[in-house]
Amino acid sequence: MEWLRESEYLLNIPKTKRGWATLERICEAAEREFSEKGFSNTSVVDITKSADVGAGTFYLYFDSKLDIYKYLLKSYHHDIRKNIREHVKDLPTREEQERAGLRYWFDYVDKNRFVFNIAWESFFIDKAIFDEYYSTFGESYARNLEVAQENGEVLDMDLEVLSFILMAITNFLAVHWVVFKKKNHYDFITDETMKLLRHGMFTSYGLVEEDADQSEKHHNLTTKAIESTTKKSAPSKESSVKKLKTATKTSEQIKKEKASNITTKKSTPKGEKVVPAQKSKPSTSSTKSTKETNSTKSPEKPATKKASSVSGKNIKSAPRKKLSLKK
Repeated sequence: MEWLRESEYLLNIPKTKRGWATLERICEAAEREFSEKGFSNTSVVDITKSADVGAGTFYLYFDSKLDIYKYLLKSYHHDIRKNIREHVKDLPTREEQERAGLRYWFDYVDKNRFVFNIAWESFFIDKAIFDEYYSTFGESYARNLEVAQENGEVLDMDLEVLSFILMAITNFLAVHWVVFKKKNHYDFITDETMKLLRHGMFTSYGLVEEDADQSEKHHNLTTKAIESTTKKSAPSKESSVKKLKTATKTSEQIKKEKASNITTKKSTPKGEKVVPAQKSKPSTSSTKSTKETNSTKSPEKPATKKASSVSGKNIKSAPRKKLSLKK
């Protein structure tokens, strides 16, 4: 832990190594006392007794118990940012920086277990101190994310919201896994967290699998689903070709029928009616042949002279008498 060299809460800056060693002992004693007893139950005497210095030495550097408390918070903020920045400075992408920063954060909390006790107690001491502590972290976080967003590495979203989302994730993971469980599963936790950051939480928008091939497979399946939906809604090329062929056949048939009608008209004698060819009715030639066949089977009867009739009775003509000539 590196304590700030300059701060508005530090009355005098040590000028010698011995002075810096004394200041460090006072700050470390304050960390222990605040963490174990809480801010309200800790006195300046408790701090000086734990640091093995006199009260005068304490007031040489700090004006009050609250000032040393604020100085601790400022030093935490500076030390955390500085170490993480140094840890990720050579990594080319924001994703790699996030992963390395998260992994380093777990180690940092493991070595500096008083950080959460002191930082979170500020909410009960003065809410403005608590808000300033995390808002300052959020502002610096957002500035770094802005660069990545301009490079197209981060989603187009509000960076203040994003910075607090990421801080909430890292803080509660460290509290649960480092402070309470005290189990070194830091690589596993880091990998699981990066799955969320890389692919999102909901499976309808992305995959939770870490493998890039799986992500590509999901993309291909989505593309196929969209294409199949489009095919259902739009007529296929084959059906269009079939319709075109049908339309072409119909036009050819119409042309043939017109040509046959013209030929029939030319071959028909004047005065005779031409019956146009129809699909449902037999042709003109077949009709004529049918009529001729019928006439052969039943020949017409010769016309008979009508007998004259009077009052409905037939009158027979009288036979002629033979005339004889007498000599």
